[in-house]
Amino acid sequence: MPTLSESEHLKRDISSGGITVHIDADIKVPKITGDIRTYSAQYRFFDLFELEDLFFSGDDPMFNPGAEKTAEDDPSAGLLPGGFYFGVSEVLSASNHPTALKPGWAKGCNISPDDARRLSDKLLSRLGMTDFELVSSQIVEPLTERGNRAKRGRYEYKYVQVADGIPLSSGEPDSTGCTVAIDDRGVVDARLTRLELGESKIVNSRVMTLGGVLAVLQKKLAAAGLVKDSIVKEISFEYMSVEDPETYNSTVFPCWRFCIATTATLEQYGEYENDIIINAVTGEFYAVTNRYE
Repeated sequence: MPTLSESEHLKRDISSGGITVHIDADIKVPKITGDIRTYSAQYRFFDLFELEDLFFSGDDPMFNPGAEKTAEDDPSAGLLPGGFYFGVSEVLSASNHPTALKPGWAKGCNISPDDARRLSDKLLSRLGMTDFELVSSQIVEPLTERGNRAKRGRYEYKYVQVADGIPLSSGEPDSTGCTVAIDDRGVVDARLTRLELGESKIVNSRVMTLGGVLAVLQKKLAAAGLVKDSIVKEISFEYMSVEDPETYNSTVFPCWRFCIATTATLEQYGEYENDIIINAVTGEFYAVTNRYE
């Protein structure tokens, strides 16, 4: 298995074809627990009725139907009884590597941060999502703008699917991940999706180090679709999944992800700045994805 990076921070400029990228980035390489592989995969989406039974039935429901979520608490509530919303997770806006969990109590909630975390973890366990790891948390204040009268804040927990110790991300906004929101009524929001991994192939000897990928970036910079003077603020080693639009099968491969600081505006450049995703085996710019921040 190659030594992927010899440092934890990199500061340098790369220029080509009139484009300069300023790298002042933390380098995040996970603790790899197995061989580095490519995988075939398929997305798994949870059945709506399965979730209804999970949340509102049995001896240990995860939401209190006697204290239903209302538009005053969240005007977007709505697909399941009690206002539990089910959808896919958009997790490209933040690092897929662990960050510090934010302490403190959510306003208007009687549930402690520790109990909220335990309930969030229990949701994933019940859904069989044991290959997910918590990467960040935040406290969300009650929504009081534009006439909303929410009284409860909530805790939000972000999880990312992990294989071989490496986090999985996606070239599409519907990424592999899970965001769970908790208040003192239980789980009030969850956005879930995961990949079922299939056949794999070990590619240890073919994986490019960060130095090798930087050389590829230097050569292909003009084709990367970046604005002038882009700033890379994070470089991470991840698994990337890309879905075939005809078969709906996905391919998972190791990649280097260059996270571009979102300093550009639509008024300045007519577009948002993007992340650069480089296949760590082939060197291909397989996906350039808009960031959601």
